[in-house]
Amino acid sequence: MISSQMWLDLLWGAFWQGTAALAVVWALCRAFPQVPARVRCWLWRAGLAKPLLWLVGAPQIKLECLPRLRTVLAQVISADFANSIPTRLTLRMMLARPAAIVCAVALCAWVGRIVTELARTRRLMARCRPLPSGEARDAVMAALDRLCRPAHRPNVVMSDWAYAPITMRRGLGYVIVLPEWLVAPSRRADLVLVLAHETAHINRRDLQWNWLPTVAGLVFFMNPMVWLARRELALVQEAACDEFALRATGVCASQYGALLLSMAAVRPAPAWQTAIAFTSAPASAIRRRLLELKTALSTPPAKRLSAAIVVLLMVFALVMPFSLVEASRVPEGILISMG
Repeated sequence: MISSQMWLDLLWGAFWQGTAALAVVWALCRAFPQVPARVRCWLWRAGLAKPLLWLVGAPQIKLECLPRLRTVLAQVISADFANSIPTRLTLRMMLARPAAIVCAVALCAWVGRIVTELARTRRLMARCRPLPSGEARDAVMAALDRLCRPAHRPNVVMSDWAYAPITMRRGLGYVIVLPEWLVAPSRRADLVLVLAHETAHINRRDLQWNWLPTVAGLVFFMNPMVWLARRELALVQEAACDEFALRATGVCASQYGALLLSMAAVRPAPAWQTAIAFTSAPASAIRRRLLELKTALSTPPAKRLSAAIVVLLMVFALVMPFSLVEASRVPEGILISMG
């Protein structure tokens, strides 16, 4: 059984190893905006997996290239000041129990939140009703035949409580919930675009992969880089589905952009992204998605492919297999005061 002190050591190592990996992913995404959104999804997933792999003891190549804190303080300030700092063992003994209590409380809060959202999803599903027979149902079935794999074919329902299209998981299958206004005869073109976007989530298995940011947020709730990664991953997943919808339907970008603007969220989306995916988003996120579409359409495919290859190699060959650790301890008597 792992003691609280050993757990604290593992948690601290995973904390800053994950922070470094996510910082690299963030810098690469900013430096190469032409990388396709579907590739950036994998970059952010890899960054979120890094601290979890460290936490479970996955084998990695350790690079002893970081200076020891006590040595740096002795050189910058004084050896006396460095020696006055509590040792790592002392800090572990002081912080192990409070850290364990905080983690336990946070874990209970997250689990409670997940259970609440699952119960809410179940209640919402009970209020849905099947599509009425007629032109709308025929259009939905025809679109699903063209857009979705037979094994992943979702059930499509409608509801008066939904203000935007929603994809939900139900057991091993999926349900797409359409708002009543989208089923009107005048919105038939928008209906096909929405189905293309929602089936992209299903074909890409986004809801299954969203377990990764959920678990990372649960374990590393104190890490701001994890929260940034969760937000960016949610956005690039939507951008990847936007690109899929454009390719699958062949509509012009202005028509699709107008649809996105019409679904700017007036209420926040549910936090439980493992069981539910919202097409709508705040106005700032819609703006980012429109800019993503503009970049995707204006960048030559060859440039996008080369950028994707570069960043994938940098992350999966130079970041994921390696861990940065402190250099070996300097023998006693070598530490010389610079004061």
